[in-house]
Amino acid sequence: MRVMQKRRRVSAVTFDPGRAGVRVSQIRTIGKRRETQDVLALPIHDESELSIEQAAHRLARLMGQGDFSGRTIGLTLTPPHIAYHALRIPGELLAQPASRVREALAWEVARETRVEPNEIEVRYWPLPQGHRQGLNVLATSMSAAIAGRWFAAFAEQGLHLRRIDSSVSGLVRLACAYWPPASQELWGILDLGAQRTNFSVMIGRVPTYIRSLPVGSDPLTTRISEGFELTQQQAEQIKRRQGIRLGENPNASRDDRHRPRDDENLSSVVFGLVRDPLEQLVSEIERCSDYVMKNFADLSVSRLVLAGGGALLGGLDEYLETILGVPVVRLASSALQNQQPSDRPLGGVKFDTGTAAVTGAALLDLESR
Repeated sequence: MRVMQKRRRVSAVTFDPGRAGVRVSQIRTIGKRRETQDVLALPIHDESELSIEQAAHRLARLMGQGDFSGRTIGLTLTPPHIAYHALRIPGELLAQPASRVREALAWEVARETRVEPNEIEVRYWPLPQGHRQGLNVLATSMSAAIAGRWFAAFAEQGLHLRRIDSSVSGLVRLACAYWPPASQELWGILDLGAQRTNFSVMIGRVPTYIRSLPVGSDPLTTRISEGFELTQQQAEQIKRRQGIRLGENPNASRDDRHRPRDDENLSSVVFGLVRDPLEQLVSEIERCSDYVMKNFADLSVSRLVLAGGGALLGGLDEYLETILGVPVVRLASSALQNQQPSDRPLGGVKFDTGTAAVTGAALLDLESR
């Protein structure tokens, strides 16, 4: 008897050219099970941001260093490379073909951003019904010229760029695989980057409000560096090793300018140095969440999901959970072993908070075909 082999597919090699590092992921499907083909996360030590051409060249080299399959690429971008626009358009327009809706939205976004409609690429998704201000669409836009440069830069390296996704889409796909939300469930994804943090407020599976916040991981390191009179690299090591902790008197450390000692209070001292931007971050989370709560009725708040390289800060989840009063979880496979259903379709997919977005985008690529 001939044995039937399980069908095997692979995603595009999905690439996230972040400011602090380059992340690459590829997922393969064997039957119903998803597994990591390979995943890489390499830091960038140069202060200057890579150009599009440099990023494509770097990825071409990285593909040769990993166990990646094929020459097809997916790209994951975050603000400011992608912008989000909440809009109100006639309901009958949403019933038109997607190309017609995109054309109409391009005119709306162009008027809002003061560019020509043919200068931008626009995609969209409908918002949940019942927005009190009548907003019914969330559009994403990026420069058509920039998109063209990405396609050309990859082609120059012998690679084919199949799709460009927003990091939000990838994070939502991955988070929903572990915590399938109810339709009226309000939850958030906090994507902590090197310079900025992107906060997405979700209703069910729909990103409803997205905002880029002026708080990042690098400024926290700078505060530690200045407080302890250390180099940026030394301060980063302390931040990663010690994390933060709400001590009995965290304010006492704000004016401390002495070199740190290896004692049990050091995490509280670190917290005192970074307290102000963390409080600003909490304030922004609350403001964004309140905005959505006021514009939609009958929502139940469930959780806050942490992603991005900055989410690796020890004690951050406990701090946010204490202050916000909602469960806070990290989007990392090592922390989610028991979150999948019994068949564990993502049991072979490996990622941490830094590679979560690019991993989710790779999963989206498999679903889109």
